[in-house]
Amino acid sequence: MKACEDLSIEITAKEARLFVDDYLKQKGRSRANQSGSKTKRPKFTQEAFVDAIVEFIVADDQVHVR
Repeated sequence: MKACEDLSIEITAKEARLFVDDYLKQKGRSRANQSGSKTKRPKFTQEAFVDAIVEFIVADDQVHVR
């Protein structure tokens, strides 16, 4: 938790919500006023969707072999 906080990595996994909330409560903060996330989710558009798929395909570079 501390390492993620130091690196400004927001923990978003459903399974970790209770642990994150407890940790933030101990620090006197809540998820609502947490400002660790550096990235924002872009607005959904068909063009943005296609761009995201193309970016995934190019970046992931998976090869299908039969």
